[in-house]
Amino acid sequence: MHSSSTPKTSEIPLQIMGILMVGLGTTFYVYEFFIRVIPSVISVELMHDFSLNASVLGLLSSGFYYAYTFMQIPAGLLCDRYGPKILLVIGLGLCGVATLFFGLTESSLMIGVCRTAAGAASAFAFICPLVLTTHWFPSRYFALVTGIIQTMGSLGAIFGGRPLAILVDAYGWRSTLIYSGYFGIIAGLIIFIFLQNKPENDCTPDEPNACMSDQHSGSTEYQRLLKIIKKPQNWHIALTGFCCWGPIAVFAELWGIQFIHHDLGLDVDLAASQLLWVWLGIAVMSPVMGWWSDNIYSRKTPILVCFAIGLLATLMLIIPQKTSLLSLDITMFLLGTSAGIQPITFGLIREQNSQSLAGTVIAFNNMALIFGGVLLQPLFGFLLDLFWQGHLFNNIRDYGIYEYHHAMWILPLCCIVGFINTYFFIEETHCKQVDLS
Repeated sequence: MHSSSTPKTSEIPLQIMGILMVGLGTTFYVYEFFIRVIPSVISVELMHDFSLNASVLGLLSSGFYYAYTFMQIPAGLLCDRYGPKILLVIGLGLCGVATLFFGLTESSLMIGVCRTAAGAASAFAFICPLVLTTHWFPSRYFALVTGIIQTMGSLGAIFGGRPLAILVDAYGWRSTLIYSGYFGIIAGLIIFIFLQNKPENDCTPDEPNACMSDQHSGSTEYQRLLKIIKKPQNWHIALTGFCCWGPIAVFAELWGIQFIHHDLGLDVDLAASQLLWVWLGIAVMSPVMGWWSDNIYSRKTPILVCFAIGLLATLMLIIPQKTSLLSLDITMFLLGTSAGIQPITFGLIREQNSQSLAGTVIAFNNMALIFGGVLLQPLFGFLLDLFWQGHLFNNIRDYGIYEYHHAMWILPLCCIVGFINTYFFIEETHCKQVDLS
């Protein structure tokens, strides 16, 4: 029946199925972003109920990020071997159980265990929807779909902010976490029932050898990982991803509030609200940049444009000038726009490697992006200490605008390195699968 269908009549149901399957898989990514930011909303309650100081709470919460980072490559290898469905089910179930126990525990140590378990399971949240995309959509749509997935994750983070705080105020943090855990478990069951890894015939037009390569030709996980590591293009694409997300990790995730507070003299709450424009820029412009890349059949051009936008935005932050809230919001949005590179790098690295390596190369690139925060956040702190002018507040080092302006130069430096690396060393794929092996 399927073989007798014309290409035109079979294409529409396949596209609808692709949207449904990838959308269903993206549920985990939205949920992962939601539970990732939970401690920031209930930090006061946790410190009060468990008699924790800020350092201990930060240590317990950090288990999520370290587990998430170092599980990327194993998650990619497992996804290539077993397919995304079973891993989405297990990952969502484990995240749900970990969140449930987080809400029930009376032990501060158990908080760390639950966060670490949730972080390890969340390593599958972004990789699996992208692998589903490689099976359900042609390569030329990959960057667009990746951008939409990233937007959905940003919405999860936004919902994990003020809306979550409202729920905590209304029902308490324990009840909120317990029901959030139930949601994860139920979502895992729904994916188990309805999700399909791939169409019956997974030989896409741009990669006719996909069915043959899907069996990995008997290769082991080590052999497939070695093949990825030995390919120079993968490292250049990963460096571009690192340079793309580094400024976001440094500014939007950690140091931006204090910089705005010192630069404009805004109170901390108002400074924090300005960072919303960075995340809106990411949410809106990631799919736009992915769509643009797919429609002009070029990966490099949008990346170069985004790095130029990022360079402009970071220089506007550093160079002394009279800044209004409106101009700051525009700068924040431009900084978020520069992160539109992220979905395009996933399209690039997917096209430069075989379909059978899709999960692992996506994980390889995602790990490079995460390292933008792992490496550059402490480097920024080191630079603050390096340029510290000796001011103290309550016997604690106090950093002013002088220190921040000097440390901030690593942001435009990231944009410059990323631009040079992309222009001179990354090969254009024209949105087509290059490696058909």
